[in-house]
Amino acid sequence: EQDSDTSEKRSKRSRWPALDIPTDEELEALATLRHLPVESGRWASMDGALRMATIDGHRCWILRSACGRNAQARRLDGGKLTVNGAEVKAKSLAGSLGSIPVGMFFDARWPAVALVEGGADFVAAYGAIHSLGLLDKVQVCGVLGAGNKLPAGAVASLRNRHTRIFQHHDKAGRDAVDIWAPQIFNAGGTVDIWEPEKAGMDLNDVFHLPAEEREAELDQAFSFVKGLQ
Repeated sequence: EQDSDTSEKRSKRSRWPALDIPTDEELEALATLRHLPVESGRWASMDGALRMATIDGHRCWILRSACGRNAQARRLDGGKLTVNGAEVKAKSLAGSLGSIPVGMFFDARWPAVALVEGGADFVAAYGAIHSLGLLDKVQVCGVLGAGNKLPAGAVASLRNRHTRIFQHHDKAGRDAVDIWAPQIFNAGGTVDIWEPEKAGMDLNDVFHLPAEEREAELDQAFSFVKGLQ
C-alpha cells in the first residue's frame, strides 16, 4: 500500500537534512532556472511547501507536504541527482510517502483548487495565481508523480469545491487525469481539465511564451475561478 507509513519510514524521515526557508538569492536562482517570476517561489515558500536543502552535496529546492511525510528534491542548478546509481531529475527524500500531495489545498476556505503534476508546475501555479490576482480564491495541490493515486484524505478535502486538473499534454498526463478526475467527482467535487494546446507542454511551459500570449493562456487556464465565492 503506497500510503502506508511504517516505523522504518518515520526513522528515515527523522534523519532528513535541515529544510531551510529559501533566501532571496535562492528564489532568484529557482525563478531563472524555471523561467518563472520570483513571486512563484516566494508564495510557495510562504505556504510552507517550498524549502531548500543540501542533498548529496548539491543545493536543492525541496517540495514538502504540509504533514511533513513527503518531500522531493531537485537541484537548484538544474543538474541530476542519483538514485541507486541512476541519474534522476527529482529524488524523494528517504521515508517519503510519495502519493501525499504538497500544498495547502486541504483548506476549504479557498473555493478553487489547481491540481498540478510535478514540482515545476506546482511552483508555476503560484506564479499564475499571483499574476492573476487570485491568491484569495485558489489553492494549489501538487501531485509529485503522474502515477500516484490521490489519497482518500486529499480527495475528501476537495468535496463541494471546484478543482481544475492542469494536465500535461502527453500520454502520462492523460492517464493521470483518468485516475484523478473520477476520484474527485465520486467524492462530490466539481472537476474539469485544462490542457495546453501544444503537444508536450505543461503549465510551466506557458511562462516561456511571449508576454501577451502567456497572459491570454493563463487567463484561459484559470477561467474556472470566475464567479466562485
